[in-house]
Amino acid sequence: MKEPLIQLGFVCLFHLIGGIAIGSALRGLRNGFSVSTIFFLVWGGLFGCLPLVIGWNAFSQTGGLGFFALELGVLIAAILISALMPSSILESLNSPQVAPIAIGGLFLLIGIGAGALIAQTDLLPGLAFGGCFAGAGTMVLVSGLAKLLKS
Repeated sequence: MKEPLIQLGFVCLFHLIGGIAIGSALRGLRNGFSVSTIFFLVWGGLFGCLPLVIGWNAFSQTGGLGFFALELGVLIAAILISALMPSSILESLNSPQVAPIAIGGLFLLIGIGAGALIAQTDLLPGLAFGGCFAGAGTMVLVSGLAKLLKS
């Protein structure tokens, strides 16, 4: 990828997911040693840390080591937040409405961002792609919010 911000956003998704898995595993270690804890520790480590190699390679060649520092910061922040988050907040997030809200919001943001980037070169494909993602994301987000408000 030629655009450092696009690459940073892409690899940060992996850092977030891997960091949350590592933090969850560290939280699980407080309750005792189990196979699932080790699995999430290894899986999260691979999923979250392997993109650091990609970032180091790409950003060191282009002179953007600040981007690499941001990558590392996102990974560490995701680990710390998920490991140290109070249990009361985690219990409130354990709701069936949270997943559609999060996924819908993510698709909405992807649609807006990718649509704007594509529209800089080709307006019609950018609007079509962004509109599809943003529209689908908005519908899923509103559906999750409606269910949350009804409960």
